[in-house]
Amino acid sequence: MKILVVSDTHGSSENLRDAINIEKPDRIYHLGDGQGVEDNLWMMSEAPAECVCGNCDWGTNLPNEVVLEVGNHVIMLTHGHYYGVGYGYDRIAEAAKKKVAILFYMVTPTFQLSIDTKN
Repeated sequence: MKILVVSDTHGSSENLRDAINIEKPDRIYHLGDGQGVEDNLWMMSEAPAECVCGNCDWGTNLPNEVVLEVGNHVIMLTHGHYYGVGYGYDRIAEAAKKKVAILFYMVTPTFQLSIDTKN
């Protein structure tokens, strides 16, 4: 399974659309600051998408975090501002103790994650 993890598209869908067309992901996780681009993901891909709220997503109904089971893995999606990652990792590290993996943005680069769901 190929999961495309993106963040901070800030309303610009061109690069996101290119990444989707190149990678052809099975799922898309947007880690916040989409500023509306997340509303159009369904037009860019048939892959299911999960989106969370970033610090620039004012007036949105997106959640601050989403916890998902992917195969035998439990992951949490968040932007990072909710846990104050700009000031340290203590709060998000505490949350990680309760999860298998946490994907967040603010200080980490956008990347692609492949998870073997057979195990």
